[in-house]
Amino acid sequence: MEQKLDFYANHPVVLQKIRVMLGVVKAEKAIFQDRLSDWEFEVASYLVFTRYLVSNSLSNGARETLARKYFSQLAQRIKAKNLSQEVLDTLLESVGFKTKRTQNVKGRVVVEIPLSEYLRVVSELEGNPKTKLTNLPLERGVIRLSGAQLVTLLSDFVQQQLVSIFRKKWELSGKAETPDYLAQVDMIAKEYLKSSGLPEIEEVGVIESLFPPCITSYIKKVKAGGEVGHFDSFLFASFMRAIGAPKESVLEVLSHASNFNSNIANYQVSHVYGETGGRIEYTPPNCDNVKLSRLCPIEGYCHEFARHPLTVYLRNYKKQSTQK
Repeated sequence: MEQKLDFYANHPVVLQKIRVMLGVVKAEKAIFQDRLSDWEFEVASYLVFTRYLVSNSLSNGARETLARKYFSQLAQRIKAKNLSQEVLDTLLESVGFKTKRTQNVKGRVVVEIPLSEYLRVVSELEGNPKTKLTNLPLERGVIRLSGAQLVTLLSDFVQQQLVSIFRKKWELSGKAETPDYLAQVDMIAKEYLKSSGLPEIEEVGVIESLFPPCITSYIKKVKAGGEVGHFDSFLFASFMRAIGAPKESVLEVLSHASNFNSNIANYQVSHVYGETGGRIEYTPPNCDNVKLSRLCPIEGYCHEFARHPLTVYLRNYKKQSTQK
């Protein structure tokens, strides 16, 4: 598998398709010339880019930005109905649907989705699909979709579900050195990130006035002598590590907590910083997990649905920079 990805990750047509999906190159200016079938390149570019999402040294905020851009473009292409059947099948599987193809009474090919599968996938979405269940053809516990119905429904699921799937994967994988065979994809991704206006986290440093509300409220609570738990301390420590703050500054804040234990705190923070345990440098959880843990002090999302504390931090920096 790695050898095949190595081949495709350095193929000019696959790289060009990734450029188009990220908007680095306009579709009308892209030139695709090769003997391989187009659907093979479509699937290959998807597999290469999703492998890159979980195999690079970028921050989770940067990965979130890349994933949302790529998968939103994928959803738009699905709505435009210009993807082949092979690509649609790959997407159905990636989203998590267990389906089968059959024929309806008119002899047309339809895709069958068990109602239980539909409800399972919907429950994992960040929001409700635009296509409501009441508008879908349901018979004896099976949804049967053909043509435009399938395309519309699938496009609703693609962006949210794929971002969610790969967010879980990169949170588990953590930051790592980008494999050599993904070097060209890495260059394209960083070109997009640079053009999107958000700087690399290393360029910003530690600026407390730019902290997202969840981090600011945590610091305020701790310095007032409040008790802290495991998850909120992990959120704070991992955020501070990600922006380049020294471990000592994290321990200084924690020392104000009423339930502070020097030995326990030092071990836990060292673990987050990758100095003990599995030697993994942890990144902060996304905003949805922060909200589930009731650690978000605001309603809604910061900065037009930013989904990660690091993204909020970078957008605060960008806003401050433009005001100077």
